[in-house]
Formats: sequence, structure tokens, C-alpha cells
Amino acid sequence: MSLFTDPVTLNDGTDDHIFAKRNDLTGMKTGSYGSLWIESAAAQAVSSKMTVKHDESSATVRRRLLQYKYNALIADGVTYKPITINVSSAGHPEHTDAQFTVALGIVRAALAKAGFDAAFNDGLS
Repeated sequence: MSLFTDPVTLNDGTDDHIFAKRNDLTGMKTGSYGSLWIESAAAQAVSSKMTVKHDESSATVRRRLLQYKYNALIADGVTYKPITINVSSAGHPEHTDAQFTVALGIVRAALAKAGFDAAFNDGLS
């Protein structure tokens, strides 16, 4: 089962971006799995994609990762450079889904705070 419906539409606050599941990730260690989602309407130079990874190979740590990566034009208007955003979690397998959901809720609330984007991007802590 996928993390999202396929395709999934995500809005960046300005435009909709439609991602389709391209494939399941292979070659990962036993107990790990994931998938790659691409934004096929994005220009090839932009290479907009999301990666979802789950690592359950450890008896003491369960890890989750959602990564969004794309190439954005820099100030010269010609050159593309990558931007990567990661959201990850790690915890003991005995933690409940509810406990992880509470922790995610705190992160979602922090991201939703007025001025967060500018302050975070400016390096404020």
C-alpha cells in the first residue's frame, strides 16, 4: 500500500504539483523498503521527486523518511542547483502509532507557525 494515492496532488502555496509513483526502491537492506514519486510535468532540469523510505531492519529503531528534492534556478537564471527537504522519524518499535502521531503533530504545528518559513530559511533557531 502506498503512502499517497497515485497520483497525488500537492500544493506549494502557489501551484499544484502532481506526483506519480514511479517505482518501488530496490537494493535496500533486508527490512527496508520505499518508493520513488516523480513530478512528470516538471522540466527535466528541475528533476522534482519525492522519496519515501522505511527501515525496520533494527530490533531497536524504526526509521521513516520522506524526502523532497528538486533543482531550482539560482540568481543567474541559467544554472540549476538542488534543494532537499527531509522529514524523518526514528523511535523504538514498541512506540505506538499514536505516539508517533503526537510527535508529528508538534512538527506540523511548528511548520504552520506564522513566519516560520522566513525565520527558518534565515537560519534563526
